[in-house]
Amino acid sequence: MLNHSQGLNAKAAGPKELFIVDGATHMDLYDGEGAEIAANKLYPFFAQHLEL
Repeated sequence: MLNHSQGLNAKAAGPKELFIVDGATHMDLYDGEGAEIAANKLYPFFAQHLEL
């Protein structure tokens, strides 16, 4: 899965940042601690790079 994420990140236009949540699966990022970790990382990135 990590190779897939790295490949997509390499092809994406910027601004971008590949952020890996150690030990988390894709589904872990939808609920619980993994989701909180992801949201805490995503919000500042979106706030900086999107017109809100």
